[in-house]
Amino acid sequence: FEGGQMPYFRRISRRGFSNWAFKVDYWIVNLGAILAHPDFARGGEVTAERLAKAGLIRDTSRPLKVLGSLGEGADKALKVKLSITAARVSDSVRKMVTDAGGSVHETGTRRDIVRGVDRNSEDRSPKNLNKKPKRRAAKKFDAKKAE
Repeated sequence: FEGGQMPYFRRISRRGFSNWAFKVDYWIVNLGAILAHPDFARGGEVTAERLAKAGLIRDTSRPLKVLGSLGEGADKALKVKLSITAARVSDSVRKMVTDAGGSVHETGTRRDIVRGVDRNSEDRSPKNLNKKPKRRAAKKFDAKKAE
């Protein structure tokens, strides 16, 4: 009993929190599907626009993710040079393409750009993650600055 105040158990949320609204949906394409298509069988540039034109993805409304499955019974080695530009590229695809003499450029998503993540470097850790100072500490800090 809390007098006239709204009881604690009625003040707290009953539904919880979810990160579902911040989920990034990708167009996912396997490397085997790209190589099986006649437009890319001899190599060349692989972008979301070219994949949409070839019919491997529906449109360019989502970022592109390329995965490394070559399919059943396929060789483990890639024999053509590909130049892949996508938001995400799996490590196995990166290794296969670079071993075949091609190149991979990961553009990253909007979140990566905001966080300062360079997806093409070996160190993919965020660079712009500055913690905000606690409010009390921030007020003291601002007061010292003003003096």
